[in-house]
Amino acid sequence: PQTRAKRIKQRLSEEFPTSVENMKGVMLDNVSLTESEVSAEIVKVIRMSGSVLSDLEEDALDVISDWDGSHDLLDTQPTIYYKVLYYTLRGMMMDEMGKELFDKMFETHLIKRSYPLMIQNDNSIWWDDLNTKEKVESREDVVVRAFKKSIGEISEELGPELNLWNWEKVHFVEHPHPFSQNSVMKQFFHIGPYPAPGGNETVNNAGFHYNGDGEYMAHYGPAMRIIIDFADIENALSILPTGNSGNVMSPHYNDQAEMYVKGEFRKMMMNKKEITDLDNLLKLSPN
Repeated sequence: PQTRAKRIKQRLSEEFPTSVENMKGVMLDNVSLTESEVSAEIVKVIRMSGSVLSDLEEDALDVISDWDGSHDLLDTQPTIYYKVLYYTLRGMMMDEMGKELFDKMFETHLIKRSYPLMIQNDNSIWWDDLNTKEKVESREDVVVRAFKKSIGEISEELGPELNLWNWEKVHFVEHPHPFSQNSVMKQFFHIGPYPAPGGNETVNNAGFHYNGDGEYMAHYGPAMRIIIDFADIENALSILPTGNSGNVMSPHYNDQAEMYVKGEFRKMMMNKKEITDLDNLLKLSPN
């Protein structure tokens, strides 16, 4: 998918010449230009359909109509958009593919490269539902049905107040451990979940599988973030998703986890004296 590359190129052109602070902004960018474009197409289709919408549906459509693709914690647009997107794609493809193959497709990059083009194609053969022999469904039929279903479900899941449908209530980052499957051990080894900004193929990548469940648990993202100004190497910055230690008894097992989701950084120790002056020092000596 080219989404992240497009956004990185745009941000670097705006932030040049760059700095450490500018690079933090690029690295933590939560905007997807692709999702903004697809959302605008969905809004256009619903508006042109002339469908009668409830007050809540009208308000929701207004909210996503000018979405810039931001996936910040308090944004409500991605909460609406991803549910609508999922049900739109399901309405298009489930009848041809079947549930098992349809679900598998969402575990691949193929769908990310396909749906932006598919949804813009009013004449795609995918829009017709093969199960309804007496009717040929249109793009409007599928998109409007998906939108209405989505708004109804979100109002049941998060309540009728649209301004409370924040992304932080449905999008999370967690770090499971093999022992997480045991309810007793989980409390010691499992890290998270934490409400997290970002989304699928944003620069601040926190990717999830599309679904209709109304909860999006990130299953991949940056393994580390590092910013080095080569004119000032000793003040390099980094952050890990959890911590430096794999020992659950160590204070460094998960001490970076919240910093990571908040977009914070820590100073890297690049100076020998700075390292050897530490109180908590582990020495590995050969026999």
